[in-house]
Amino acid sequence: MAAIEQHPNAAAACGTIYCEHERKQIWYAGGRLLQWRGMAIHEKKGLFIEPTALNGVRKVSFITGCLILLRASVLDQIGLEDERFFMYLDDIELSARIRAKGRDLLYVPHSIIYHKVIDKENENYFKRIYPAAIERQHAFKLYYSARNRFLLIKTALRGPQKLVAGVYFLSIISIKLLVWRLINPRFFKAAWFGLQDFRAGRFYEGRGLSEFTR
Repeated sequence: MAAIEQHPNAAAACGTIYCEHERKQIWYAGGRLLQWRGMAIHEKKGLFIEPTALNGVRKVSFITGCLILLRASVLDQIGLEDERFFMYLDDIELSARIRAKGRDLLYVPHSIIYHKVIDKENENYFKRIYPAAIERQHAFKLYYSARNRFLLIKTALRGPQKLVAGVYFLSIISIKLLVWRLINPRFFKAAWFGLQDFRAGRFYEGRGLSEFTR
């Protein structure tokens, strides 16, 4: 709140997010929107950094919805999150929309939470205990990521950036679909359904909960 008050043009702010299972490992410490790829990245993700080493409030181009403070007075101008996304990538679209309105996004290092996240470091542990659940979770996320990536490109990008990001993602997902068709039918189905539902305008919950949580 102090950071928001000191930066009148800031519409929203986000803090540092550490992993719950490894409380010195960064999950988010600032973010960048890569418009030519139609995606965003978490800076310093996976690094081990003490909270005392995090310094300086700064402007960023992407903040995660996992930890976000929105200035209520600008909600009429920027609107809320687009509910068509349902989950995944909605915070990227919101970040892009805020910046398109000429407002700033802030990263506030010393505002800290701990996020229960499955990543490369602890995934093998969960696979040993709940192998089927992990596979379902990945397919569940893949369905929304494939569908929503094109929705993000369509709604958040303009001009040449939209074209480049669309061609880039279409190329990547086409190659992956060919591979998954041969070695991972569950992933193929998730991505294929996601692309089908984007083309059909089937948004919000779509088929994610019904198809990929059982």
